[in-house]
Amino acid sequence: MAVFGLGLGIIQASIFPSVALSVPVDMAPFAFGVVGAMMNASMVFFPYFTGHIHDISKTYNVPMYLFLSYDACCLILSCWMLRNPDNRRLLQSSESVSHVVDEDEEDYEPE
Repeated sequence: MAVFGLGLGIIQASIFPSVALSVPVDMAPFAFGVVGAMMNASMVFFPYFTGHIHDISKTYNVPMYLFLSYDACCLILSCWMLRNPDNRRLLQSSESVSHVVDEDEEDYEPE
């Protein structure tokens, strides 16, 4: 249970700051609500579906292959998105987080 809690904390520590940096400020409450709802829904449905697949196949190999195929799809999608130089440049620049700048800073220049 401690490992599960640690994993959940790491996931939340990576998802919520990403939402804060990638969503416009006026849409942030909605985005956080959607992310929270999706995380809670996944914690309800994924164990149910994993158990259902286990009951049908009588082994945990099938759910593990399902999770591995999901990870492979995410890796392929990430590589496909990063092959575009514009996407790589956007990820490496501060353009994606320009709305987070504090307006009280001395060097702040509105767009």
